[in-house]
Amino acid sequence: MEKIQNRYLSEILQYKKGAKLPKKTGQLYQVVPRQFTRLVCDVGFQRIFSNPKDPKYGQGIYFTDTPRRALEVFQTPKEESDLIYIFQAEVLVENPAEGRRDLPVLVPKTTFLKSKPYDFLDLCDSLVNVKYSTTIFVIPDSFQANPLYLFTCRRQGSGSTRI
Repeated sequence: MEKIQNRYLSEILQYKKGAKLPKKTGQLYQVVPRQFTRLVCDVGFQRIFSNPKDPKYGQGIYFTDTPRRALEVFQTPKEESDLIYIFQAEVLVENPAEGRRDLPVLVPKTTFLKSKPYDFLDLCDSLVNVKYSTTIFVIPDSFQANPLYLFTCRRQGSGSTRI
């Protein structure tokens, strides 16, 4: 386990959390290939660094609620060393919308609430797989996530991984 400290990414997330009204964050997980771990620490999470097996909840940067689920959701490349790299991050998850493959990442809240007049600046902060029992979160940009820890796990035997 390695603690990640990036003052720049932390300050941006703190600003986004406190803009207007305080917003909710969650401790979420993402599997990243070894060659991108330093880049995540330096510049934050990007779509090209980690791909879900099936991006069925929209386009964006995917996270899961547990490390074990991250192993199920993300492509885990076979490394020569049989190591898997999992980041724990603080992620802005306020105002989610239920995701679908055809949705853009930035979705106006009023798309789902027909009673309010349309305001294209009132956007959802994330897309989720299920609104009330969420396990997968999709965010539109890297500034909604701050990497906190990098866990290095060894793949055991026939493809299983111990966390």
